Amino acid sequence: MALLTDSEDDMKSSQQATRDLIAVVTELAEIVRDLDPGRTRQYALIEQLLERARGHLIAAESYERS
Repeated sequence: MALLTDSEDDMKSSQQATRDLIAVVTELAEIVRDLDPGRTRQYALIEQLLERARGHLIAAESYERS
């Protein structure tokens, strides 16, 4: 069994952290969508910000893989 170098271990930890953040942001966006008591402007803004954050995290994850 090959041992991971520190840089490989750091990269795997960073990738896992990014995946975890994507999951959290995705779940928060779904919660905000479910609140929808009339689509108030605040909820819509929060949803947009969470979706933007999710997009940035997905882009970061793709960059880490390459």
